[in-house]
Amino acid sequence: MKNKLLTFFLALAASVGILFAQSGTCGTNLTWTLEDGTLTISGNGAMTNYSLSSLSSRAPWDSYKESIRKVIIEDGVKNIGDYAFYYCEILKSITIPNSVTTIGDHAFYYCYNLKSIGIPNSVTSIGDYTFYDCHNLTSITIPNSVTSIGQSAFRDCYFLWLQRFDLRNHSQWRHKHRRLCFLRMQQFDLCNHRQQRHKHRARCFRSLHNQ
Repeated sequence: MKNKLLTFFLALAASVGILFAQSGTCGTNLTWTLEDGTLTISGNGAMTNYSLSSLSSRAPWDSYKESIRKVIIEDGVKNIGDYAFYYCEILKSITIPNSVTTIGDHAFYYCYNLKSIGIPNSVTSIGDYTFYDCHNLTSITIPNSVTSIGQSAFRDCYFLWLQRFDLRNHSQWRHKHRRLCFLRMQQFDLCNHRQQRHKHRARCFRSLHNQ
């Protein structure tokens, strides 16, 4: 009887340990902790690129994603890996430091409750499907440093109006802004009808005129 009780309590302790072991590594010299709904990524290096090919290839916080409401990426982290926050449905806030240069494919795919995000001027590349299906995303600022935006990066972000600032410091900034606006229209894939495409283009050009 005593052996059975001991086995039971050891198993229970192990289960509790697994349940609350909300920390680990996520790349070269990077660690993560999850506490009270806040995921913090710290260190100096590159984040691992994850995938959905197997459970072991997913982000190490994947099993806790239903409790992640806030993400803080601390200075020193070089990138946001592929599928890093895939399907973090209740994620509402993320802090991205100036040390991040790339945001990977599917990184924020279906982060349904994410409403706004600021991209620092250190970022040069946004991957494929990065913000796909972020239905409630309404505001995102992309700096001039971003030179590459992947396929359908903002697809089905129904309420998003993309803002792009600090172009006045460049020669022929209006021409660049106009060209990039059409590029963004391709990345959004928001408009399935000709009338809607013209509506959004007109909105873009009105914004240019007012600047």
